[in-house]
Amino acid sequence: MSSKGLPTWLKFVITIAVLLGIVGVLGGIGVWWAMASIENSLSSMEEELPLIAEEGVTYGTAHSQEECVKAGLERALTCGQFEISCMVTSGIFGTSCLDSAVPDPTLCEGVPSMNNPTEAGTWVAEECRRSGHPDSTQCSTFLQQTVLAYCTKQRS
Repeated sequence: MSSKGLPTWLKFVITIAVLLGIVGVLGGIGVWWAMASIENSLSSMEEELPLIAEEGVTYGTAHSQEECVKAGLERALTCGQFEISCMVTSGIFGTSCLDSAVPDPTLCEGVPSMNNPTEAGTWVAEECRRSGHPDSTQCSTFLQQTVLAYCTKQRS
């Protein structure tokens, strides 16, 4: 029997297999952590959403629709880039506020339908730029989920 050891190609294959195993374990841990974070966020949000909606209704009954948009946008702008729960709650506040405020016939003037994504995207970008928040994901997301949705629903 020869005492040369393992051939080089076999050492290479074993090394690659071990590295892939380590990456797989680390990836699995990362996915588990992300899913646990999302689950915790969603369960806390489930309790919070009715309170946020109620807060929007209360604010809307005492303020104009324009003030609802400004207040909701202020909330959205405090959200981090990937804070989905924050963006959802700011949208819930804005939507419930718009629904409970006295309707303003000028709110939807010039607002395109959500069914026309090109015009809607252009409008959102222009509104965010005009309000001092160009290239803000938070601004564009908020306007899409509140003003565009509200105005599209009003036309239906």
